[in-house]
Amino acid sequence: MHDDVAERAYCAGKQYEAEYHGCAQCVLGALQDAFDARDDAVFQAATGLSGGGGGAGDGSCGAYAGASMFIGQLLGRNRNDFTDAEGVRHETSRLVVQLHERFTDHYGSVVCGDIQTSVIGRSYNLNDPEDVERFKAAGAHEVHCPEVVGRAARWAAEIVVANALVHGVDLIEPVEAVGTLDEADRARLGSHDDGMGFDSPAVEADAFEERT
Repeated sequence: MHDDVAERAYCAGKQYEAEYHGCAQCVLGALQDAFDARDDAVFQAATGLSGGGGGAGDGSCGAYAGASMFIGQLLGRNRNDFTDAEGVRHETSRLVVQLHERFTDHYGSVVCGDIQTSVIGRSYNLNDPEDVERFKAAGAHEVHCPEVVGRAARWAAEIVVANALVHGVDLIEPVEAVGTLDEADRARLGSHDDGMGFDSPAVEADAFEERT
């Protein structure tokens, strides 16, 4: 049912962001799980989009970008039909615009730094270790970013259901109580995450620690 799948996406998005960080992948993981549409290549492709793109803050919110990617995963131009004579990409854009409107209505923007200012009161340089600490101290990982990711997942789920991009969503079993993940999910999302989606401690671990 519409409300059930949207709520599952919302709760999983909040949980994943709070536990793993990396907003683009967290919203994608939540949506893929809620709609039983796992695609590891799409999930991996979202790695660098968090924090406005590489933590720069001046690009699109990773949750917005990840949710847009999920819409494209379900309804997007296929590489084997690059000419797109039927104009699939235009329909995809129409649905992403609906997501854009949800963000701008609620946060006033889809830009990462603007959303930080909206929910925390200021923007942060997520490539500056000291600013990252201030970001964390402001409750970014415990409260603010999980809520943004949860809302993005819910809004995208509502758009998916309203446009019948996935059939039979009422048949999907609810995810287990939010806060519990099986070992396969933990392996997929990574037991160590620096917040930008990197698993390796060799990738400037100090500078990239626990970013959004």
